[in-house]
Amino acid sequence: MLKKIGLIFVFSIPGIIVSYLLSFILENFLIPDCCDSEYNSPNWIIELLYDFPSWNGCHPYPSDIQFGLIYSLGIWIGYFIYRKIFN
Repeated sequence: MLKKIGLIFVFSIPGIIVSYLLSFILENFLIPDCCDSEYNSPNWIIELLYDFPSWNGCHPYPSDIQFGLIYSLGIWIGYFIYRKIFN
């Protein structure tokens, strides 16, 4: 049982890295100009996935929801890869 949990953890790390890369690509697709949010109000997807803190110059910054989604997706990808290899 402990070996299985360890293997899932090991396979989750590449999944989380892939999720961060997908998040980076998605961010460039959703927010092509980060200063545009100062002049136009963002849509609900941007509001959900990004915060606009004053310490960041009111530019988009990933929210806690986005970090949770990234880690969840990464763990799910790692578990899927684990099941494909060992089953």
